[in-house]
Amino acid sequence: MSDALACPAPHLDARSSGAAFASVEVFSDMRPAQADWAELETTCAHSAYQRRDWILPWLGSVGRANGVSPAVVVARNAAGRPVALLPLGVMARGPLRLAEFLGGKDANFAFGLFRPGLALSADDVRALLRAAAAATPGGVDLFALVNQPYAWEGEPNPLAAIARRASPSGGFKAALAPDGEAWLKGRISGDSRKKMRKKEQQQ
Repeated sequence: MSDALACPAPHLDARSSGAAFASVEVFSDMRPAQADWAELETTCAHSAYQRRDWILPWLGSVGRANGVSPAVVVARNAAGRPVALLPLGVMARGPLRLAEFLGGKDANFAFGLFRPGLALSADDVRALLRAAAAATPGGVDLFALVNQPYAWEGEPNPLAAIARRASPSGGFKAALAPDGEAWLKGRISGDSRKKMRKKEQQQ
């Protein structure tokens, strides 16, 4: 898990973005991005926080209230098929236009959708971000990409390959079992559960 991953975004023509992808588009309207997003959701490793059915309600409520404008980045191969999607949003932070993953502090894991088998070097990722900055209406001054897992479901996270700082705490996940009581007993001590029940009764 890495945190506070940031990359300056000098302008770069999206058409010169590198060999790993042929073109980059940025959608400030979510509707045209839906087909590409749906396709990648069915093939790419991702958490609940990269799903449209989580992001769209967040954007329409918390995101809108905080002045977040969508900037969904879609990278395509030479055949025009989407190979990567970054569900980003742009907001003003002082004099800067800051881009970060939609979901903000409400998302435990924030990363992109990358087609399996897509090999992106650190240079490719930097080129993708520069192309995205150039294609974003109004531009982007800084990418702040936090809560980046090193890998997800066995697939490496290309964004973790560029400059980063380790998170102060790790990220954890577990598969839920049909027997919820047995699952809790296996992970939370009896003393901790007793304290939780006491707090619940006091509320």
